[in-house]
Amino acid sequence: MARVESIYAVYKGDKFCFDGTAKEIAKALGIKESSVRKMKTPSYQARGRNITTIVKLDFEEVIEDESEDKTHIQQS
Repeated sequence: MARVESIYAVYKGDKFCFDGTAKEIAKALGIKESSVRKMKTPSYQARGRNITTIVKLDFEEVIEDESEDKTHIQQS
């Protein structure tokens, strides 16, 4: 079964850095996924002008779950 993950953009101040899923961003920044969620909040973004912020984009990524495909093959 496929799952849908939101895509986020990472900014340092007003400069776009990169985009990706919460998991990809956490890995790239060397932080936890919970920290990525915190960086999206208005209260975090109000801290200053030149901080790293994360903004949700209007599109999503569909990810196929490979483990279910393997399970299905083994049951045949």
